[in-house]
Amino acid sequence: MSFTDAALELNVTQSAVSRQVKQLEQGLKTQLVTRMHRSIELTARGSELFSVLQRNYQTVQALIESWHSNQQQRIVIKPHSVTPRALFCPRSSNCKSAIQSMKSW
Repeated sequence: MSFTDAALELNVTQSAVSRQVKQLEQGLKTQLVTRMHRSIELTARGSELFSVLQRNYQTVQALIESWHSNQQQRIVIKPHSVTPRALFCPRSSNCKSAIQSMKSW
C-alpha cells in the first residue's frame, strides 16, 4: 500500500493524498499510517477506522441499491469536517455509478 497507488486510484497527486491523510491524522489527533520508505502501513487505529468506514460505505451502497424506484429522492451526506471525501466515497466507478443521480456536496 502506498500514497502513490492511492493517488493513481483517485486520479490526484501523491502529495495531495499524503496531505489529506496528514490533515486527517491531525484532526483526529492520532496516527493512522506508518510511513516507510516507499510504502505505508495502517496502524491499529488506522485499521480500525478503515473497517468502520468500509462497513458504512457498504451500508450506504446497499441502501442505494434497494431504492430500485424511479422516484426522485434526496439525501444529504455530510462527513465530519476532517474526513476527506476520498475516504468517505472513493472516486471509483462503483461509487460514481451508485450515486450518479445525487448532487455533489
